[in-house]
Amino acid sequence: MCWGIDAHREHCLGEDHPDRERAATCDQVQPKLFPNGLTIIKASPTAEAGNTARVARLLDEEPSIGEFLKGIPAPGKMTLLHTTQRWVKTGKELEAIEHRRDELAAKEKTAPVTKATIAAARSQWFRVVSAVLSNLELSDAPNEAMETIRGPVVKASERAGKRYGGAPAGQGSSGQEPREPAVGEEGEQEAARGTASS
Repeated sequence: MCWGIDAHREHCLGEDHPDRERAATCDQVQPKLFPNGLTIIKASPTAEAGNTARVARLLDEEPSIGEFLKGIPAPGKMTLLHTTQRWVKTGKELEAIEHRRDELAAKEKTAPVTKATIAAARSQWFRVVSAVLSNLELSDAPNEAMETIRGPVVKASERAGKRYGGAPAGQGSSGQEPREPAVGEEGEQEAARGTASS
């Protein structure tokens, strides 16, 4: 959009009989569509969506801008008016996505954290860590590199155990009887204990 208007301005001035009036219109329309230049492309998605809403209002309030853009060709047998309309449409889609993301973030933030959700998260984390450590043991990596990875993971696991009742991953909280490991979990616990002791 921005460069299309710039190119059209130069084309108007470069003709055998320069169309200075149309070139001047380019100078008038450009700052209306891009009041701060191309800094909008560095803005947040919400700000970009708000900017396209502003452009849509501008086209409604000043139909002459749309007519002017309609006279500037664009690739694909289109005009800059078509490009502007696609820009506005994409802005609306972006706004809807951002709105949905905010709703999901709010829902997640206000969702109650229970022992069950904590246990599920720790269990999933434990499975991933066990797989990583097992693969590490099978690798040909130097011992120092292996310990650089294993050490922090084991410490984090120990801290998590103390924070959430002092029980190892996959067992009940402090004061409860350890539950029977699920299928495949017993091997994971053995692997973790072997890793912690090494």
